[in-house]
Amino acid sequence: MLQALRETQQLLLGEARLMAAELKEFGLAGTSVDMAYLAEGLRNRSATVTITSSPT
Repeated sequence: MLQALRETQQLLLGEARLMAAELKEFGLAGTSVDMAYLAEGLRNRSATVTITSSPT
């Protein structure tokens, strides 16, 4: 997961670790395009990804 986050978001290792912890605990919020791009990177690393829309 860290490698996919680092590649898709161009993060440093420490930043990727923080994002991974947030993703595991709360999920991430962002545009559908941003989430689809991140999901693709994670799926390419064999991670299971679910994207849901939140009510506005």
